[in-house]
Amino acid sequence: AERNLRRSIALCHEIEDERHEAIGHQNLGRLRTYQGLFEEAEAELGLAHSLFERHNDQQAEGIVWAYRVLRALLMNTPDAALEAARRAHALADVNHNERDIIRAEWLIGAALVAQAEGVEHARSSLAEAEVHLTTALTRCRKINLIELEPDILLAWAKWHRRSGNAAQARAD
Repeated sequence: AERNLRRSIALCHEIEDERHEAIGHQNLGRLRTYQGLFEEAEAELGLAHSLFERHNDQQAEGIVWAYRVLRALLMNTPDAALEAARRAHALADVNHNERDIIRAEWLIGAALVAQAEGVEHARSSLAEAEVHLTTALTRCRKINLIELEPDILLAWAKWHRRSGNAAQARAD
């Protein structure tokens, strides 16, 4: 995957197709995130973001912020995840893209659930997460967006576990 993404980036750079070059950097950043190479991931996501910003592609910028949320969650930095999720949500609202709004609602909820662990204000974080996760799941099911539903249900499972309901966590 890495070799193919790097080749795609090089080819797009050679033919001066910055949009697809940015998509390559974005996907390489996501791959690096899942590999646990967080500094490299941020470098790639930063490159993608600057290229999308140059072309005023706010929808793609929102996806970069969503990938930054995933990176922050995997790094166990929930405050950074929440900040990135709110940025993704703001861009999704501007573009009125339902898929991006659902993704952002899920990520805000997931970041709040992660933030609730060990925080003295865990109840308020969980209450706010409940609103975002409910919105995400409701909107997801309304348009039958099955690609995001498993991730939303996993966030719900974590929410139920942190709320002390292990049976519902297992069910989700």
